[in-house]
Amino acid sequence: MSVVAKLMVMCVAALLVTLLLIGAEWRERRLSWASTGLKGAVAVVVAGVLISLLTVR
Repeated sequence: MSVVAKLMVMCVAALLVTLLLIGAEWRERRLSWASTGLKGAVAVVVAGVLISLLTVR
């Protein structure tokens, strides 16, 4: 398995976990700019890394 494929798997896993955490906060109505905004920023960065890995591959 190549390094790019391993990084893609890790990015997909990180994106899924981040989105699941945001979904759990939304379901429990515990949304706040501090915690949810930070998780949203992490999701955007991970999605950007995933897109860049797809273009490299």
